[in-house]
Amino acid sequence: MKSLYKYCILLVCLTGCISIKSDYPAIEYYRLEQEQTKYRNIGTIPNALLLRDFTLSEEIDTDRLIAVVDNTSVKRYFYHRWITDCSSLITDFIVKRYNEMNTFANGVVKSTSIIMADYILEGHILDMVAHNSEENKQEKNDISLSIRITLLGKIPNSTENEVLLSKVYTRKETRPNNLATTIAPAFSKAFSSLADEILGDIQIAIARKEYYKEEK
Repeated sequence: MKSLYKYCILLVCLTGCISIKSDYPAIEYYRLEQEQTKYRNIGTIPNALLLRDFTLSEEIDTDRLIAVVDNTSVKRYFYHRWITDCSSLITDFIVKRYNEMNTFANGVVKSTSIIMADYILEGHILDMVAHNSEENKQEKNDISLSIRITLLGKIPNSTENEVLLSKVYTRKETRPNNLATTIAPAFSKAFSSLADEILGDIQIAIARKEYYKEEK
């Protein structure tokens, strides 16, 4: 009986010394990082811009990073994910960028704001996917981004809005390899670049509207 008791004590001690490691890696979370804007000086529009939540095509509406491998199969990374849903991620990214650039005097706000905006921006993500090469050739590892943008402006003395801008914007960014960790930085560059391009077109569209209003 004593021998059995000693054996049990020894077994407990050995079990306590053994470190049982998980076979599963930790989930890595990513966000979009603001890249330096290409604009040195940009005018401020004396109104507010309402940015509605971005929508996404169903096949890319996921928090997982997605890659097309050699144009044959789709890979959804389980251990590499966006920090939140893509709609919130993209919407917050654009709101922050435009506010930091002081593009609208009364700010760029989201749908939850009580601020009355003269302009409304809607965005739909048509494509947001990485491309991987199994041979890991740099020129074949990239990301592609496609966004449809619609800018609406209020019609004076009316509850209706008019379309001031409707356009599809596309961008590709090369990645140094096919690792999942290179996907988010490439999208950060793409979104920053397209956001600046969209902003330039927004200012032109609003300036054109104001010009024709004065002509009348």
